[in-house]
Parts: sequence; structure tokens; C-alpha cells
Amino acid sequence: MSYITFDYQCTNCDNTAPNMMVRRELMNNVECDQCGALMKRLPAGPITTFKFGDRSALKSKKAVSLRD
Repeated sequence: MSYITFDYQCTNCDNTAPNMMVRRELMNNVECDQCGALMKRLPAGPITTFKFGDRSALKSKKAVSLRD
């Protein structure tokens, strides 16, 4: 039994549920809290986060400065 997070929007009353944790088996059968209609799963956003100044970038900067 594993859980996954999705954003859902109701097609009936436009209620949105961001970051809702649901069971993986039930991710297509989520009901709205307000009207009881089935909710539509919204497209997933990007999972990549860019970190400026991460360790790999710092290591490459040090390597470049040592070569100069």
C-alpha cells in the first residue's frame, strides 16, 4: 500500500485539491469533498529543481580555478 500526491480539480464545481495524498490504486477514482463528483487529475509539474551553487558546480569551479 503506497501513497502518491497529485493535484485534482472537480469538473462539476471547480474545487481544487493541491498535493492530495491518495493510494496508488485509487488515484483515478477521487471524489470531490464538496459535491461528491469524480475529480480530474491535473498534469504533473516538473520534478526537477535547480540548485545554483550545488556541490558539483562548486567542485568544477575549484577545478577550473586550479587549472588557471
